Amino acid sequence: LNNNLNILERLNFMSKKIVQTAGRNQLGEFAPEFAHFNDDVLFGENWNNGDIDLKTRCIITVVALMSSGITDSSLTYHLQNAKANGVTVSLDTQWDPAEKWELDYTEVLPLIDLFLPNEKELMCLTGSKTIEEGINKITPYINNAVIKCGNQGSLLIKKDGTMSLLKPYLNTNVVDAIGAGDSFNAGFVYGMLKEGILKEQVKGLGLEDWGRLTAVASKFSSSVCQSPFNYVDEDFEV
Repeated sequence: LNNNLNILERLNFMSKKIVQTAGRNQLGEFAPEFAHFNDDVLFGENWNNGDIDLKTRCIITVVALMSSGITDSSLTYHLQNAKANGVTVSLDTQWDPAEKWELDYTEVLPLIDLFLPNEKELMCLTGSKTIEEGINKITPYINNAVIKCGNQGSLLIKKDGTMSLLKPYLNTNVVDAIGAGDSFNAGFVYGMLKEGILKEQVKGLGLEDWGRLTAVASKFSSSVCQSPFNYVDEDFEV
């Protein structure tokens, strides 16, 4: 796996067509079959497959790396490529089941348009004892962050360091709160699409805009928590 990641790091991901030889150059004699699948199949066929546009390929690659728990420097390269190809990137670190928290937030967060951890994840990721300490550590690196604080609402932190507490949408009919944070993230993206907010506009959003987006996210999450199957209500409306 580490050898594969080293190969990935040496690719020029900015080109639309990749002719990959790194596998054979580095591992051709030791592992010729691996080199073949890396050079000819992974990149020669899959990455250069014109049936999927480049932007979508970038999204799939970043999601695959993150969901596989690969958070080393190869992730940075793929995030850079995604950003260069117009992808709006949001990140929820999720809980690290191994509790190692090895993501280098100083490298990754500058490439993230919207950072969406909860308060406990923020403290673990930054090795902080308080949420205030965690915020101070990430502020030099973020573009925008929304820290989920349960029934206290969410805390918006902008690139310039300004902070605003955004009100929660409280639901008294909770059936199952598992996945509430993920649903908040989905609701946030839904709100951006509904409001027609483009990537270029995120940087200049005012407090009122952020308030509307987090209200949509909270309401969406609340709706999902009313279902034992974590389904959003078919009649959901903002």
